Amino acid sequence: MNHNKIIKLFAIIIFISNFYTSAAQNIYNDSLICLEINGIALSNKLPLDGVNVRLFMENEEMELTEITSIEHHDHTFTLKLQKDSYYTIEVSKPGYITRIISVSTKLPKDVKIKPIFVFQFEVEMPKEKTVTDDYYLDFPIALIDYDVNKGVFVSHGKYTAHIKSKLNQSFKESKNAEGTKKK
Repeated sequence: MNHNKIIKLFAIIIFISNFYTSAAQNIYNDSLICLEINGIALSNKLPLDGVNVRLFMENEEMELTEITSIEHHDHTFTLKLQKDSYYTIEVSKPGYITRIISVSTKLPKDVKIKPIFVFQFEVEMPKEKTVTDDYYLDFPIALIDYDVNKGVFVSHGKYTAHIKSKLNQSFKESKNAEGTKKK
Protein backbone atom coordinates (compact mmCIF):
# COMPACT_ATOMS: atom_id res chain seq x y z
CA MET A 1 0.00 0.00 0.00
CA ASN A 2 1.27 3.43 -0.80
CA HIS A 3 1.21 6.39 1.56
CA ASN A 4 -1.89 8.07 -0.03
CA LYS A 5 -4.01 4.91 0.29
CA ILE A 6 -3.07 4.56 3.96
CA ILE A 7 -4.06 8.19 4.62
CA LYS A 8 -7.40 7.72 2.79
CA LEU A 9 -8.10 4.50 4.71
CA PHE A 10 -7.26 6.21 8.00
CA ALA A 11 -9.54 9.17 7.12
CA ILE A 12 -12.41 6.78 6.31
CA ILE A 13 -11.95 4.97 9.62
CA ILE A 14 -12.00 8.27 11.54
CA PHE A 15 -15.11 9.42 9.63
CA ILE A 16 -16.98 6.18 10.36
CA SER A 17 -15.89 6.24 14.01
CA ASN A 18 -17.10 9.85 14.44
CA PHE A 19 -20.36 9.06 12.67
CA TYR A 20 -21.20 6.15 15.00
CA THR A 21 -20.09 8.06 18.09
CA SER A 22 -22.33 11.03 17.28
CA ALA A 23 -25.20 8.71 16.31
CA ALA A 24 -24.90 6.92 19.66
CA GLN A 25 -24.91 10.24 21.53
CA ASN A 26 -28.02 11.36 19.64
CA ILE A 27 -29.98 8.27 20.66
CA TYR A 28 -30.57 9.86 24.08
CA ASN A 29 -31.76 13.44 23.76
CA ASP A 30 -32.50 15.48 26.92
CA SER A 31 -35.07 17.64 25.11
CA LEU A 32 -37.19 14.55 24.48
CA ILE A 33 -37.35 13.46 28.15
CA CYS A 34 -40.99 13.12 29.17
CA LEU A 35 -40.91 10.85 32.22
CA GLU A 36 -38.86 10.66 35.39
CA ILE A 37 -39.06 7.31 37.16
CA ASN A 38 -38.29 7.29 40.89
CA GLY A 39 -38.08 3.81 42.36
CA ILE A 40 -36.94 1.97 45.43
CA ALA A 41 -36.18 -1.72 45.94
CA LEU A 42 -37.51 -3.24 49.15
CA SER A 43 -37.15 -6.55 50.94
CA ASN A 44 -39.69 -7.19 53.68
CA LYS A 45 -40.75 -3.56 53.28
CA LEU A 46 -37.23 -2.26 54.10
CA PRO A 47 -34.87 -0.51 51.63
CA LEU A 48 -32.43 -2.95 50.05
CA ASP A 49 -28.73 -2.18 49.58
CA GLY A 50 -26.51 -3.63 46.86
CA VAL A 51 -29.20 -3.53 44.18
CA ASN A 52 -28.32 -3.10 40.51
CA VAL A 53 -30.76 -1.15 38.34
CA ARG A 54 -30.36 -1.48 34.59
CA LEU A 55 -32.25 0.62 32.07
CA PHE A 56 -32.80 -0.70 28.55
CA MET A 57 -34.22 1.44 25.75
CA GLU A 58 -35.58 -0.60 22.84
CA ASN A 59 -33.48 -3.58 24.14
CA GLU A 60 -30.23 -1.55 24.25
CA GLU A 61 -28.68 -1.02 27.70
CA MET A 62 -28.61 2.70 28.46
CA GLU A 63 -27.71 2.98 32.13
CA LEU A 64 -26.57 0.96 35.14
CA THR A 65 -27.06 2.23 38.69
CA GLU A 66 -25.91 0.46 41.84
CA ILE A 67 -27.67 1.23 45.10
CA THR A 68 -24.82 0.68 47.55
CA SER A 69 -24.60 0.34 51.29
CA ILE A 70 -23.69 3.84 52.46
CA GLU A 71 -24.72 5.36 55.76
CA HIS A 72 -27.58 7.86 55.29
CA HIS A 73 -27.78 6.85 51.62
CA ASP A 74 -30.98 7.53 49.74
CA HIS A 75 -32.01 4.10 48.45
CA THR A 76 -34.07 5.47 45.57
CA PHE A 77 -33.05 5.46 41.94
CA THR A 78 -34.06 7.97 39.30
CA LEU A 79 -34.25 7.31 35.57
CA LYS A 80 -35.19 9.84 32.89
CA LEU A 81 -36.98 8.45 29.86
CA GLN A 82 -37.54 9.92 26.40
CA LYS A 83 -40.95 10.06 24.78
CA ASP A 84 -42.14 7.55 22.19
CA SER A 85 -39.90 4.67 23.28
CA TYR A 86 -40.14 1.33 25.05
CA TYR A 87 -38.04 0.73 28.16
CA THR A 88 -37.24 -2.15 30.42
CA ILE A 89 -36.03 -1.57 33.96
CA GLU A 90 -34.27 -4.54 35.54
CA VAL A 91 -33.75 -4.54 39.30
CA SER A 92 -31.48 -7.30 40.59
CA LYS A 93 -29.37 -8.43 43.52
CA PRO A 94 -27.63 -11.77 44.04
CA GLY A 95 -29.81 -14.02 46.20
CA TYR A 96 -33.01 -12.20 45.23
CA ILE A 97 -35.48 -12.65 42.40
CA THR A 98 -34.78 -10.19 39.58
CA ARG A 99 -37.67 -7.86 38.89
CA ILE A 100 -38.50 -6.40 35.48
CA ILE A 101 -40.68 -3.35 34.85
CA SER A 102 -41.83 -2.45 31.33
CA VAL A 103 -42.46 1.19 30.45
CA SER A 104 -43.96 2.66 27.30
CA THR A 105 -43.48 6.39 26.81
CA LYS A 106 -45.66 6.53 23.70
CA LEU A 107 -47.64 9.74 23.94
CA PRO A 108 -50.45 11.24 21.87
CA LYS A 109 -49.17 14.07 19.66
CA ASP A 110 -51.11 16.75 21.56
CA VAL A 111 -49.56 15.92 24.98
CA LYS A 112 -46.94 18.39 26.18
CA ILE A 113 -43.86 16.87 27.82
CA LYS A 114 -42.77 19.97 29.75
CA PRO A 115 -42.93 19.86 32.70
CA ILE A 116 -42.02 16.20 32.62
CA PHE A 117 -44.22 13.54 34.20
CA VAL A 118 -42.99 11.87 37.40
CA PHE A 119 -43.84 8.28 38.34
CA GLN A 120 -42.86 6.73 41.67
CA PHE A 121 -42.93 3.06 42.57
CA GLU A 122 -41.67 0.46 45.02
CA VAL A 123 -40.49 -2.94 43.89
CA GLU A 124 -40.51 -5.78 46.41
CA MET A 125 -37.49 -8.09 46.01
CA PRO A 126 -38.26 -11.55 47.44
CA LYS A 127 -35.39 -13.87 48.28
CA GLU A 128 -34.54 -16.33 45.54
CA LYS A 129 -36.41 -19.62 45.92
CA THR A 130 -36.71 -22.74 43.87
CA VAL A 131 -40.08 -22.71 42.20
CA THR A 132 -41.85 -25.55 40.46
CA ASP A 133 -43.01 -23.30 37.62
CA ASP A 134 -40.74 -20.33 36.98
CA TYR A 135 -42.62 -19.37 33.80
CA TYR A 136 -43.95 -16.15 35.34
CA LEU A 137 -40.52 -15.01 36.56
CA ASP A 138 -39.75 -13.95 32.98
CA PHE A 139 -42.73 -11.59 32.87
CA PRO A 140 -42.45 -7.93 33.94
CA ILE A 141 -43.81 -7.39 37.44
CA ALA A 142 -45.36 -4.11 36.27
CA LEU A 143 -46.44 -2.38 33.06
CA ILE A 144 -46.34 1.41 33.02
CA ASP A 145 -47.73 3.61 30.26
CA TYR A 146 -49.60 6.83 29.59
CA ASP A 147 -53.32 6.78 30.37
CA VAL A 148 -55.07 9.14 27.93
CA ASN A 149 -58.19 9.44 30.13
CA LYS A 150 -56.26 10.32 33.31
CA GLY A 151 -53.52 12.38 31.61
CA VAL A 152 -50.73 10.69 33.59
CA PHE A 153 -48.52 7.61 33.53
CA VAL A 154 -50.04 4.66 35.38
CA SER A 155 -49.21 1.12 36.37
CA HIS A 156 -51.64 -1.60 35.36
CA GLY A 157 -52.73 -2.88 38.78
CA LYS A 158 -54.73 -5.85 37.48
CA TYR A 159 -51.76 -7.09 35.48
CA THR A 160 -49.39 -6.73 38.46
CA ALA A 161 -51.84 -8.48 40.79
CA HIS A 162 -52.21 -11.35 38.31
CA ILE A 163 -48.44 -11.84 37.96
CA LYS A 164 -47.92 -11.65 41.74
CA SER A 165 -50.68 -14.21 42.35
CA LYS A 166 -49.13 -16.61 39.82
CA LEU A 167 -45.69 -16.20 41.45
CA ASN A 168 -47.15 -16.73 44.94
CA GLN A 169 -48.91 -19.85 43.69
CA SER A 170 -45.59 -21.18 42.31
CA PHE A 171 -43.84 -20.43 45.61
CA LYS A 172 -46.55 -22.28 47.58
CA GLU A 173 -46.34 -25.28 45.24
CA SER A 174 -42.56 -25.33 45.67
CA LYS A 175 -42.87 -25.13 49.44
CA ASN A 176 -45.40 -27.97 49.42
CA ALA A 177 -43.16 -30.05 47.13
CA GLU A 178 -40.18 -29.49 49.47
CA GLY A 179 -42.31 -30.47 52.49
CA THR A 180 -43.39 -33.68 50.74
CA LYS A 181 -39.75 -34.59 49.95
CA LYS A 182 -38.72 -34.18 53.62
CA LYS A 183 -41.38 -36.68 54.84
